[in-house]
Amino acid sequence: MTIATIDAKIRAEHLERRAFVYIRQSSPQQLRDHVQGRRRQFQMTDWAEHAGWPKERIVVIDEEGKTAAIPKARMAFGDLITAVGRGDAGIVISLEVSRLARNSPDWHHLIYLSRWTDTLITDGETVYDPKLPADRMVLGIRGQVAIVPSGLTGRCNTAVRNRATRLEERIAKRSEASASTRPSSRCF
Repeated sequence: MTIATIDAKIRAEHLERRAFVYIRQSSPQQLRDHVQGRRRQFQMTDWAEHAGWPKERIVVIDEEGKTAAIPKARMAFGDLITAVGRGDAGIVISLEVSRLARNSPDWHHLIYLSRWTDTLITDGETVYDPKLPADRMVLGIRGQVAIVPSGLTGRCNTAVRNRATRLEERIAKRSEASASTRPSSRCF
């Protein structure tokens, strides 16, 4: 497979630098329960090889069992940011970019540094070049979509429960109203 069949955005200067494959599951339970997802994340190294990176230039950053909810829990992510900032990275690879984007400042910092150091970002399906305005916009949106559910989950669940409660109350009132207006079943 040639570089062009993967994506024309990958140029020789990217292949001269390292490919960073970012692997993450948030908790020990996810490690136990999501074995296939873990396997798919590690297969991203195969994607890097097919795209033209030699094995010795593929770096796996494994932050399994680390939650982004705790500050400084993702130390390896800091190492990734450093490598991108120094221009050591040709591409950052993650099965889903949402694995990188657990908070907005980290995500936008990665995009910003990638733009100025000519580092590509991919999820294995699409190669993004943060220098290109359209790619930067899509990355920004994907990052925001990944961040929003974590903040809204509790509120969404509460809203759904409240709506279900209101619906139950309406049904109960209708049942009571229809019971009081029913003709009597007694015969005269």
